[in-house]
Amino acid sequence: MTPESPAIGFYKSALAPEECATTTLQDLIDAIQSDEFASKIAKLRSTLAAGDDDGYAVAKKDLQAVSISGTCDGKRANAIQEGRFTHSGFLQLDFDAVDNIGWEVEEIVEILRAEPRIVGAFISPSGQGVKGIARIPACSTKDEHAACFVSARNHFRSSNLVIDEACKDPVRLMFISHDPAAWLDLDRAATFQPETPTSQDLPSGSLQAPKSGLVIRAPRMSCPPPPREGIHTWLMEAAWWCRIQGGMDERETAEFLQSHDGSLRRALQPTEAADAAKQCFAKPLQDPAWKAANMESDKETPDELLARAYALQFNENDPPPPDETCMSIGEIPIAARGNLTVIQGKSKVGKSAVISAVLGAAQRGNRTLSGDTLCIEWSGESAGAIIHIDTEQSRADWHALVCRGVHRAGTGKASTRLISLPLIPFNRAQRLKILRLALAHELPLKGKIDAVIIDGIADLCTSPNDEAEALELVGTCMALAQEFHCPIFCVLHENPGTETGKTRGHLGSELNRKAFANIKVEKDAQTSISTIFGSDMRKRDIPKEQGFCFGWSGADEMHVFLARAGEIKDTVKEEKARKEAASILPRAGRSFRYSEALCMIQDGLGISQSTAKRRMITYESEGLIYKTTAGDYMTSTENEENEQNVSR
Repeated sequence: MTPESPAIGFYKSALAPEECATTTLQDLIDAIQSDEFASKIAKLRSTLAAGDDDGYAVAKKDLQAVSISGTCDGKRANAIQEGRFTHSGFLQLDFDAVDNIGWEVEEIVEILRAEPRIVGAFISPSGQGVKGIARIPACSTKDEHAACFVSARNHFRSSNLVIDEACKDPVRLMFISHDPAAWLDLDRAATFQPETPTSQDLPSGSLQAPKSGLVIRAPRMSCPPPPREGIHTWLMEAAWWCRIQGGMDERETAEFLQSHDGSLRRALQPTEAADAAKQCFAKPLQDPAWKAANMESDKETPDELLARAYALQFNENDPPPPDETCMSIGEIPIAARGNLTVIQGKSKVGKSAVISAVLGAAQRGNRTLSGDTLCIEWSGESAGAIIHIDTEQSRADWHALVCRGVHRAGTGKASTRLISLPLIPFNRAQRLKILRLALAHELPLKGKIDAVIIDGIADLCTSPNDEAEALELVGTCMALAQEFHCPIFCVLHENPGTETGKTRGHLGSELNRKAFANIKVEKDAQTSISTIFGSDMRKRDIPKEQGFCFGWSGADEMHVFLARAGEIKDTVKEEKARKEAASILPRAGRSFRYSEALCMIQDGLGISQSTAKRRMITYESEGLIYKTTAGDYMTSTENEENEQNVSR
């Protein structure tokens, strides 16, 4: 058995006290890909599809399982504490459907494939979750294993993915499954290193009910993780998550809470989970707070609603004003009043620089001022409010971004028209409500709204993968853009690992379809140069090879415009040719014939004669070599005196 394929324990069922054999990850994945467990898993999934959750839970207990993190000498209980556990260097990661509402299993698998510390993954027995296998250092204690789990949990938390907390247990069992697309790559050697838990790893514990007695919960992407202490507080918070966010009934909630027994700081009392569920469901439930973001009046009668719609009907003698293009990059329109513009890109590619440039251009307006706005310019009137909301960055990073926007404007100080609000402290529904209230508040004060920038549009909804919610949010933003006659810039992350520029979930797809312009930001890993370009543009696309390039300037302490992509490519090409020519052709003081140069290029670069001839053309066109009046060649580093001597 090779070090890359250490032994893992194999169990007849989840209830078996000790392993019946050992196996390897390779054998496990081969079996899951094959038909070995196909009929058993198909039966389980059909039971679940029929709504027989109890039957599924009972049948699942007889399913074979493995201990991904190692093998036990004897019974599993207390094996690692008693030194009877041999760690494999692998960590089990369970991405359960109940914890990751709105995620498709294919999306989770895609993200796992893109992470070099993940060596394998397959779809769970239910067909609704994903099992991941991470590489970690071999651990000798439960605390070491748990610290590695914290590292993995915090990493995937940044993608709004939640790992079952029970994976902290090194002897936790993983059920076998059937997945022909299961994958394993043991060549991946990177590991999740131990990470000390911090206060941020603990739940908020904010469970006070309003004085009215009605409990209004803010939405959560996932169930709060079990704490190191305060078990009862966590039980109540998790119970409310099950009821509101998870859509469970009282029985399902009690079972979900009970399922965490064994992974908590202490064992649950016999009726503790059931009591928490009962207490939660005994309270009256007001509509969740995030639904209050829909500010349309429920008192509008059908006749009033129809009259409002008919007031907009077609009249050939009363055309609406044309869409006013108000922002461009290199004379290419990227924003128009009454429309949405998407700014997308992966993490750390320079989206914040583009946002600060948009802020700078909007504040500068149509005035002629200095300041680097990355070639983004405002056109038309510029007297209205500029509203920027941020849900992505810390207070310090947000403040620095807005300051850079002011600097880019070249105005010397922030415009009084700028309203920038850091909304991380507010829940998702409150953020959308604040945006609408801010628009309504600023309109009469400024007379109009010039631009709205939402840095983190996905943070205005519960899940970007919920189709109904995505359609509703995009529709709301479109309506706001029309109502306040302004462009709304929506900043959105692309899926990790994607090469196609796919934005997150249904929200990204709907935004890309409805947007006036889809602005993309990509960063070259080798040069650290970012490029702004655009596809699916209402007016005119910006091909990547014609995009606008920017990079970090230490002197300016911010990203600055460098050149158009074609110019950058030409510069890189010229630099490459210059270095090539300098390494293989004679230096100053000697001329050389064409045939001699071809031989030097062929030998120096290991290329064919025809390719060497093209190199000669390139070197000459770039001015790296020149032909003398005597018919020979010299490098361009020769001084004029040498050139004249050769000419004689």
